[in-house]
Amino acid sequence: MKGNKTVFLLLLLGCVAFLSGCDRGNVMNDMRNVEERDYATILLVSDGEDGKRYQFSLGIAQEKKVGEKSQIEELSSWNCNDFEELAREYQLVKGKDLSLSHLKVILLSMEQMDIMEEMQEFLYLLDENVEVAKTCPVLELKEKDKFLKYLKKAEEPVGTYLNNMMEAGKRQGRNIPWLKDYLKALREGTDVEVYFLEKVSEGWELCCRKLIKT
Repeated sequence: MKGNKTVFLLLLLGCVAFLSGCDRGNVMNDMRNVEERDYATILLVSDGEDGKRYQFSLGIAQEKKVGEKSQIEELSSWNCNDFEELAREYQLVKGKDLSLSHLKVILLSMEQMDIMEEMQEFLYLLDENVEVAKTCPVLELKEKDKFLKYLKKAEEPVGTYLNNMMEAGKRQGRNIPWLKDYLKALREGTDVEVYFLEKVSEGWELCCRKLIKT
C-alpha cells in the first residue's frame, strides 16, 4: 500500500510540474504575442489616395512596462482597399501584426463618399472584421487635418481622452452610437443619432445631429 501511495504522489507531483510548465509556456507565449503585435486604440477612416478606396489613420498604443502609465499614441496612415490589405502592409513595414481588438473609437471622415453607398459598404466591412467590437463607439469627424495634428502633438493618450469624453456624455444622457447601432439602422432603415467631433479652443467636443437611414 505504501508503495502505491508513493507512486501516486510521484505521479501527482509530475502532473503539477507539467501543468506549471504549461502555464509558464502560455505566459511566455502571451508575452511574445504582445511583443509581436501593435494595438490600435484609434481608427480614423477617410477617402483613400493613390487609387485606394480608404485611408486608415491609426493611433497605436505605446505601452511602457506593466503597471506604468501609457504614452501618447504613435500615428501612421495607410492607403488600402480593405482591412486584409491594411494588415499585410502594416506587417510588411512595421514587422508586427496589427490588432484592432482594443479600439476605443472609430472616426469616419469620408467627405467624398456617398453616405448611402460607400459608407454603408464600409460599415459592413467593419461588421465582417472579427477583431472590431460591435460595441466600439463610432463618431464622424469634420476636421481630419486638425485632428491628426492634435494627435501628433498631444501630451496625453488621445484614445483615453476621447473615451473619457464619451463616458461623460453617456452620464449626461447622450445616446452615443456604437457600431452595432449603425448596423441596425442600416439593416432596418431606422434613425440613429450621429455624433461628431468638433474642434474647440481647448480640444474637442461632441456634437449631435439626426441621420436618417433609408
